[in-house]
Amino acid sequence: MSEKNKQFKEVIKAYLDKRAQEDELFAKAYAKAEKGLDACCKYIISMARKLGNAVAVPDEVVYGWAVHYYDEAIVDFDEAPACEVQPVVAQAEKITAEATAMREKGKAPRNRYGYGADKYDINGIIYPWGGVLPILRRNGYRCNVGRLSPRELFKMLLKDNEAEMLLKTGQMDLLYLKWKRSYRMTPYAHAIKIANRNKYFVRDATMWIDYLELLDHFGLDTHNAHYVCPKDLKGAHDRLLSRKRKEEAKKRAEERMREAARWEAEYREKKGMYFGIVFGNEHITVSVVQSVADMAEEGAKMRHCVYENGYYKKDDSLILSARDHDGNRIETIEVSLKTYDVVQSRGVCNKNTEWHNEIVNLVRSNMHLIRGVA
Repeated sequence: MSEKNKQFKEVIKAYLDKRAQEDELFAKAYAKAEKGLDACCKYIISMARKLGNAVAVPDEVVYGWAVHYYDEAIVDFDEAPACEVQPVVAQAEKITAEATAMREKGKAPRNRYGYGADKYDINGIIYPWGGVLPILRRNGYRCNVGRLSPRELFKMLLKDNEAEMLLKTGQMDLLYLKWKRSYRMTPYAHAIKIANRNKYFVRDATMWIDYLELLDHFGLDTHNAHYVCPKDLKGAHDRLLSRKRKEEAKKRAEERMREAARWEAEYREKKGMYFGIVFGNEHITVSVVQSVADMAEEGAKMRHCVYENGYYKKDDSLILSARDHDGNRIETIEVSLKTYDVVQSRGVCNKNTEWHNEIVNLVRSNMHLIRGVA
């Protein structure tokens, strides 16, 4: 038996011994005379060979096969031909144990992925040597895995072809993003191929994917290297994002106008009696907002919520607009039709202007005009 196969047998025995100590029922099965550790290991290898000639099997699956061998009364299996088993877990545990001893002597740096030991960290960071399965080498593993721990990378490489491609082409940030998004396949595999052909390495995967989505939104070709591989990713991304925000603002404005049209008749019926009220002084004019469309425009220009919060629907509120003699908006005023007092008066972004007190006093001094109509 090779040294690696002996190590594999020791790992299985250690697990089964511990399982027998903790599980009384399993201990009885483990003690059966007709069962043996050598036969158990052969059974495990035969199960693995059914998956292929060179496979990596998670440790929990291997241990499950071992328990199954002892639990079943009769386990029939075809004995596999001689082969070599390389237990990654055991190798990593050995590295961790030796690295811990080195740390105690002040000779080893901490784990690069955090202060807690990762028994799968065989990068040469916590110990100066290590080995991995040939299938992992074939799939692109070359020790330099960036922000991913080898443990997470191994799981990706063994079941995800796109992860293998990203690793082999050096698209490490896209690989990391793929892991963060739980291996979800990107809809832009074609764009990644274009980036690889043009030696374009994505340094900010999140922004690049967002940028591709913006290209799609505006019908720009994500099969064209001119768009897919921008020299200034942030600049290109921000220009399209600004364009989209303007487009959305226009849609919101159109929606406001449609909403206004639906409420115009009812607003005119309830507040039309106040539409002729206008008053002012030498530099300020105050008048009632005479339509829902005007209120939508008032809210948009003044950047406050007079329209969004539906003040045109409130029976006990009257909205007025204070402007200078050039027609520039200064503040928007709400008057209560129950108490006939000023509820609030707001300038741009709900701020008070230098004319705030003058406007409030002007409305209060002319409140009799509103009360007289009611």
